[in-house]
Amino acid sequence: GSLNSPCKVIIRKSPFHSYHKMAIWKFLLKVLLVLLYLDISQSITVNNCHSSEADEDIATCQGMNYFCDRPMFGYVNEDTVGAYATATGDSGTVGWGCDGACTIDDKCVTCTEANCNAASLLYDCVHYKYSPADALWEVQSGEPVSTESPTIKCDPRPPGDPSASETTFCRVMTPDADPDVLGAAGSGTEYATMRMCGTSANCPDNGEYCRSCSGGLCNDLANFRFCLTGTANDKDAYSTLKHKFCVSPDAECMRPIMVDGAPVAGGDGFFGCSEEDVACDDTAKCTTCPKSGCNTWPTADDWVKCFRWSWDGVAWTPSLSAELCTTAAEDGSYPASCSLPQARDTETGFSGNGCGECPASETETCLTTEAEKNAARVSTLSVFLALTLLFSF
Repeated sequence: GSLNSPCKVIIRKSPFHSYHKMAIWKFLLKVLLVLLYLDISQSITVNNCHSSEADEDIATCQGMNYFCDRPMFGYVNEDTVGAYATATGDSGTVGWGCDGACTIDDKCVTCTEANCNAASLLYDCVHYKYSPADALWEVQSGEPVSTESPTIKCDPRPPGDPSASETTFCRVMTPDADPDVLGAAGSGTEYATMRMCGTSANCPDNGEYCRSCSGGLCNDLANFRFCLTGTANDKDAYSTLKHKFCVSPDAECMRPIMVDGAPVAGGDGFFGCSEEDVACDDTAKCTTCPKSGCNTWPTADDWVKCFRWSWDGVAWTPSLSAELCTTAAEDGSYPASCSLPQARDTETGFSGNGCGECPASETETCLTTEAEKNAARVSTLSVFLALTLLFSF
């Protein structure tokens, strides 16, 4: 035909081209299958879970997204020692074992590690209970078959969430903390359902009356310092003071220096923890002591009785009867002994009034005695002369 006539171009696919395309697809499919296998094999876990509260009861579990289940441990009311939850009143199961053994979210603990549902993972806190008769929180004592157990079991895991980590918090109160801090009585209160376990808004780690801490048995009151806190210039005001926790467990407690049963003149009557911005800096007005609750108002039990000695211009004379020594020393302590002058007719050498021991500078001229033993002293020579005269006849 003509050179300008149209022509058709026919491209034929060779068998060789189709073969390679098919081979590439097969190769990609094999790679995909290998990757899928590896992913599935990594997702399928074979591990152990406890199938009951007993340590020796263990089940082998296998599956995707492997979990262990167990019932939540808690308290129904303030009179129970604690127990694992049951399915009573609910539709579902509350049991021990592999994923699916416990199905009620607020009654079940779910975790992902091997044997993470072991009963042995519960932790202990010191068990305090409020005594209305004494108005005090007290460590319980007695057989651990009742609420008198000195320790209590706590669950380290919250219900439901398998991603939640374990926590081991305990709570502790100052001895005279208000019972409402935890709701110390009545079913459904914080104390009834949690006891000393965990933490709460009323018990932060720096709480004044209720404090949380981390670690089993961390809530032993001996691990904390607490002091009577507030201002009191007489015993009526003192009787209303409450103990508060100090910031530091090594803080000292402070109180006013007392003179004749009242804070020393010029003192502010402050009781509390001596630390940080509130410290006992003026030892003429306040004193400290190193034990929790030691900053008490002095009573007759803190004072000894001594005969008072006075100089009348000629000789030292004692009082007719022993009197309470209520004036504190410079360090805030009260006299534990008495004293009297060695020489009655010499004013110098005796700087006291009969209360307290002799100072080191007066050991030759002053005599230290027990309480109420510092009355008029008869010299050994006088006794000897009297006996001599008695037996000379």
